[in-house]
Amino acid sequence: MKPHVSIVGIGTVTSVGLSAAQTAASVRAGVSRLSEIGWEGKDGNPYRGGFLKEERLPGLHRKVVDITADSVPARLLQLAGPALKEAAETLPSRGESIGLIIGLRSLEPLQGLAPETFFENLMRQSQVRFDPRASTIVVGGRAAGLLAIQEAAHRIAGGFDRPLIAGGIDSYYAFPRLVDLDFDGRILNEANLDGFIPGEGAGFVALAPASRRPESRPLGRLLATAKGFEPGHLYSEAPMQAEGMTQTLADLFEQVSPEWLPCYTAYVNLTGEQLGAKEWSIASMRNRPFLSEALNVLHPAEAFGEAGAAMGPIMVALGLRGWMRAYHAGPLLVACSADHGECAAVYLAPNRKEEG
Repeated sequence: MKPHVSIVGIGTVTSVGLSAAQTAASVRAGVSRLSEIGWEGKDGNPYRGGFLKEERLPGLHRKVVDITADSVPARLLQLAGPALKEAAETLPSRGESIGLIIGLRSLEPLQGLAPETFFENLMRQSQVRFDPRASTIVVGGRAAGLLAIQEAAHRIAGGFDRPLIAGGIDSYYAFPRLVDLDFDGRILNEANLDGFIPGEGAGFVALAPASRRPESRPLGRLLATAKGFEPGHLYSEAPMQAEGMTQTLADLFEQVSPEWLPCYTAYVNLTGEQLGAKEWSIASMRNRPFLSEALNVLHPAEAFGEAGAAMGPIMVALGLRGWMRAYHAGPLLVACSADHGECAAVYLAPNRKEEG
């Protein structure tokens, strides 16, 4: 289904910025905020990642319930609150129910907390009112944030006439998770060059029907979304042949009018692991007719680490900031793939005045 959707707000939190503007400026300037933490890996060296210092995280709201400080759900709330509030700034403050779709890598980070309770706590933490009945959680590993945006776009294309906020939250700042990844040979360090640097973050975009009169000028348009599945994923015994991402991109470009092709800029969640680089290389080569020979491939994980389920929406926000500051021109591709095979991509177009 081809959505007709305007993007009317963005919000992010990463280790290099507590807003979309700060994160984009830091990434563009080449700022990297990766540091060692107190936990040691199996080789005796401290883990290193793109994690926010405690003093930069907002405290938990006093009315948050069933969540203990220093827990993973608490950290997700602390990351999500400012990003959600920023994305909602252009939406009506009262009188209209807003739906929220959140991408998580799985339900495990909630540690048994009911999604309804998490939504209630997030309303308190962010001070953004939304309708829990019109809200849901989408799971899909590192592709979850883009899958949430796709779900929101399809709802709007299907007749949902109110704004929706969609995005993702994730954090690798959990000792058991880092240990598991370490023993799987996934963490980048001096002894393992085929790994990634863990990070954390939150990213949200506010979406509205293109026919709706916006409260402020739209930042851009969502032209197409697509998803797929890679049988030869990281934890599969099948060989990785990039079938999932190849088909995802093909399905995406099939929805795009020729006036918006070829694509000159792509944000991709390349983390430094060889399998992900191989997947993108094969999939992009097979979709070469839709991509410019001068394609600029950007992978911001080198600035703030791998932000998991939040990476897709963060990259969407970075692309939109590029239009706003005039260092990107023309349409943007954002693509993510997950450890267990999920693939997702979105294609964005600027408003006519932002075209280069």
